[in-house]
Amino acid sequence: MERQKEDAAAELRHSLEILQVDMFDLFQLHAITSMAALDQVTAPGGALNGVIEARSEGLTDYIGITGHGNYVPTVFLEALDRFDFDMVLYPINFVQYANPEYRRHAEELLRQCREKDVGVMIIKAIVKLPWGERERTYNTWYDSFDDPQNIQQGVDFALSQDVTGLCTSADVTILPMFLHDCERYKPMDAMQQEALIAAASDYETIFE
Repeated sequence: MERQKEDAAAELRHSLEILQVDMFDLFQLHAITSMAALDQVTAPGGALNGVIEARSEGLTDYIGITGHGNYVPTVFLEALDRFDFDMVLYPINFVQYANPEYRRHAEELLRQCREKDVGVMIIKAIVKLPWGERERTYNTWYDSFDDPQNIQQGVDFALSQDVTGLCTSADVTILPMFLHDCERYKPMDAMQQEALIAAASDYETIFE
């Protein structure tokens, strides 16, 4: 989460101490959700410089970038122009793909990641809508699908894109169903995907 070089380097080393490991496989700049945040971490003296130096010291093998929000695919396209990231992590789900602009940029990001051999991890695959004023019944800041059929659809849709894999739900009640449905994954063809996107009007994006 740190944005300046020295702070990011200190955070990385502190995390190694907490986890009692010598190095990371992958260390990621987290929550880069705007061009302003990207400018901050990629500027001279920014967090990226600290992580690059840590990699040169053997403290991480790979460097990634994460974020969520309506503009993240656009931000990450710019990020790939500025640095050779090894991994991007961002949301893909059929509710979000009902936003034509988000979908266009998300698909272009997938294309460029394939071209540049960048890994793609997906979050929010089974998102349904914001909690709003409703009582939160799960340990997520958004309301997730919680029935096997809809979880399966969300998993199948996300994995039918050109991605490396999915990050699991943050709720231990939903997690077993999520893992089970990943094991039962079946690719969706284009017609099935479009039908699911067309049904997104029953739900709501979690991003303002």
